[in-house]
Amino acid sequence: MSYKHLKSADRIVIDTLLGESRDYAYIARRLGVNKSTIGREISRNAGKRRLKHPKVVPRPAILDYDGRKRRSSGLTKDKYQAIADYNEALAVAAKANKYYYAGAAGKKAKTRRKTANQLRVRLVHGSASFLEQYVLDNLTYDQWSPEQIAGRLTEYLDERISPQTIYSYIYTSPEKKQLVKHLRQGGNKYRRKHGTIARVRNNRNNMSSIHDRDPVVETRTRLNDYEGDTVVGLDTKDRLLTYVDRTSGECLIGLVLGFNAVKIANKTSRLAKTSGSVMGTITYDRGIEFAEYEAIAKQTNSNIYFADAYSSWQRGTNENLNGLLRQYFPKRSDFKDLTQKQVTEVQDKLNNRPRKRYNYRTPIEQRAYLKSSARVALRV
Repeated sequence: MSYKHLKSADRIVIDTLLGESRDYAYIARRLGVNKSTIGREISRNAGKRRLKHPKVVPRPAILDYDGRKRRSSGLTKDKYQAIADYNEALAVAAKANKYYYAGAAGKKAKTRRKTANQLRVRLVHGSASFLEQYVLDNLTYDQWSPEQIAGRLTEYLDERISPQTIYSYIYTSPEKKQLVKHLRQGGNKYRRKHGTIARVRNNRNNMSSIHDRDPVVETRTRLNDYEGDTVVGLDTKDRLLTYVDRTSGECLIGLVLGFNAVKIANKTSRLAKTSGSVMGTITYDRGIEFAEYEAIAKQTNSNIYFADAYSSWQRGTNENLNGLLRQYFPKRSDFKDLTQKQVTEVQDKLNNRPRKRYNYRTPIEQRAYLKSSARVALRV
C-alpha cells in the first residue's frame, strides 16, 4: 500500500470503530492502510494509555427476571429504573475506558508537524549564515558528500538537515558549476532520471522484440546468432558478461567491474574483436545493463532483439551457460579478486568441454563440424 497521511475523516472512523471494540486490522482494512499505520496513529495521538483491564459494568439481575406474573407489584417500574441506571453506568464506563479522541488526535498531529517544520534548517543562498558556511567549507575544502555533512551536523551540532536540502542548495546556486565539481561524480543529481533506466523505459517501444527475429534463428540452423546476459557477483555492480552461440554453444565471457550500460557495450565490442567472432544477432533480456544496445549494434554490426519480460526460457542456451559458470564462480563469489585472464581460462575450458547434445563434440569442434559439413548457414 502507498503511504498517505491520515485525515480528519480517517481519525473519526478510527474513533468510532474503537468505540465498537474493533481491532487494528479491521480498522486498517476499512481505511485502506497498513495495520501498523493505525498502531502508530494511536500510540502517537491517543489521549492516554489504553487500559489493560477496562472497567466492566455488571448487568443487573432484575433485567433478566420475567415479571409478567407479578403485575401491579411495582416490579415493572423498578425494572425500567434499573435499565436507565444501567445505560447511564455504561456511558460513564465507556467514557472512562476511552483513550482515543479524533479531535484531540488531530490537534496532536498538527502540533507535531508544526514542530518538525520548525526544526528543519533551511539553506539560503548568500545568507552568510553559519550553516551555509559550514556546508560550503566542508564541501569545497574537504570534499565531504552532502550525506556526510548532514550526518555530521546532526551527530555533533544537533542541527537537522536533509542531504537532499544540500543537493538542492548546490543545484540552485549561482555557483553551481564550481560546486558540483566537488561531488563524488561531479555530475548532475538528476543523472539517473536521464540515464539508463529512464532511457530503457522510454525506448521500450522501440526495442526489437524476439518475435521480430528471423525464424531461422529459432531453428538453430545458422551460426553467429548469440544470446547475451550477465552473471552477478557478491557486489551486484560486478558482473560477468556472457554470450553464447545458439547453434554451436561456443561462448564469450568478459569481466566488468562496477558495471554500467556503457561498460557493457565496450566490453562486448572488445570480446568480439579479440575473439574474431561475428555477432550476427544478439538476444538479450530487458535488463537495464543493455540500455546501450544501439551502441552495441553499431560496434558489432549486429541486430539486437529482446526477449519478453519474465521469459528466461526464450534464452535457454544462455541460461544453461550461466549455470555452468557457477561451477567456477559460485553464488556470492567476489569478482573483485578476478582478472580477465582467469575468466578467459574458464571460457576456454567451457569451449573445449564435450557436450552430449553435440554427440560429445566440444563447441569449437561443433562449429568446425557444422562448417565443414555445410549443415548450417553462416551469418556474416
